Amino acid sequence: MISYPLPDNIPPQHFESAEQVRSYLVSVRGGAPFLSGVDGALLVEWLDDELSPSIICAAIDKVALRRRKKRVTTRLNLRACRGELKKLQKKKKPVTAEKKLSYPKFRKI
Repeated sequence: MISYPLPDNIPPQHFESAEQVRSYLVSVRGGAPFLSGVDGALLVEWLDDELSPSIICAAIDKVALRRRKKRVTTRLNLRACRGELKKLQKKKKPVTAEKKLSYPKFRKI
């Protein structure tokens, strides 16, 4: 087996997170135990944006369920999960202190 040196400029947590997402995607879709070049680049981009593997795996779940309902026969990949991941990112954003309620918390009696 040929072993290639890993790049020095990639953080170690990226390797762990990428492996977690890769293994989850492979278990959901079955088949080849590796990512395509496009999917690998997309995964590195998401990890650079500090997205957690749990959010990425949740997006994979949602897309896989939707595809099963529609009986889609093409192979599931990370590109298909981009839209769902954006939706999950929007839900995750916390409410900031700048946002004030436009209505009173309690009504006067």
